Amino acid sequence: MSIEQTDSTLPLVLGTVQLGLEYGVANKTGRPATSQAIAIVAAAWAEGVRYFDTAQAYGESEKILGRAFKELKIDRAAKVVSKLSPGLHGQKNEIILESVRSSLENLGVPRFEGLLVHNPAGAGAWHGGLGASLAEIQRVGLTTRVGASVYSVEEGMQCLAMSGISLLQLPFNVFDQDAYQKGFFCAAQKGECLLHVRSVFLQGLLLMEPEEFPSFLKNAVPWATQFAALCHKVGLSKREVALAYAYWRAKPFPLVVGAETPEQIQENCRDMKSVLAFSEEDLEQLARQVDNVLWVQDKSIVNPSLWGPQQ
Repeated sequence: MSIEQTDSTLPLVLGTVQLGLEYGVANKTGRPATSQAIAIVAAAWAEGVRYFDTAQAYGESEKILGRAFKELKIDRAAKVVSKLSPGLHGQKNEIILESVRSSLENLGVPRFEGLLVHNPAGAGAWHGGLGASLAEIQRVGLTTRVGASVYSVEEGMQCLAMSGISLLQLPFNVFDQDAYQKGFFCAAQKGECLLHVRSVFLQGLLLMEPEEFPSFLKNAVPWATQFAALCHKVGLSKREVALAYAYWRAKPFPLVVGAETPEQIQENCRDMKSVLAFSEEDLEQLARQVDNVLWVQDKSIVNPSLWGPQQ
């Protein structure tokens, strides 16, 4: 099986945690079968997505991606960003290097576009030797960039000050506006650090109806109701508003979106293309209607690691 390779690209990264684990508060189908996972990758590629986000801790994600890349004959063209297993923090260089080579073998790609530390604790360990290990992996050509995946702007700012970090991943969406409101996007651009913006749909919560929310997220219902009202007012879907806001405020950085079905990634790409057709004036006007009004300060809503027992 192969698919046509085109030069078309979208400012989207396919998040693949769903391919290796049952993930997401809005996930109703569970982890997709391997054939379905390959179809998701194929659909993303056909729509112009060229970057794929994974992690050693994402179950079978690396192996499934590797199989998909091989079957679709895109293993030399696909660009992959991954994250080290937290269990590797503090390990010797040779152990980390061996693990990275194993991940590349699973994926069937020659090198990573980015290799990240998977959590804030790891980011804090950067000066304790982890940064030097990743710098060595970068030096021998196994990754283009190194960096960290963080949960907050404060952690991100600390990482921007760390020597060698050139790629960060952090959350941003209509509810979690910190990265824009606190000037992090501007700081990253000045520091010439690439960002991948995740949690655009807040694990799918932003696309759910309030009555579908689990009990541990009932405090998010008023915000969701307000978000739905704004979408109705501007005549756009929740997906379109979520993508438009994240795209415009985080520009030029790409957005990480996941999918449990090929149809979901097609919908994401379709609406992203619609957003790209909006005028700058329309995007700015929409963003101003979201700014501050939907900025949720309650971290128990915007940080999934603080959610209830399903986490």
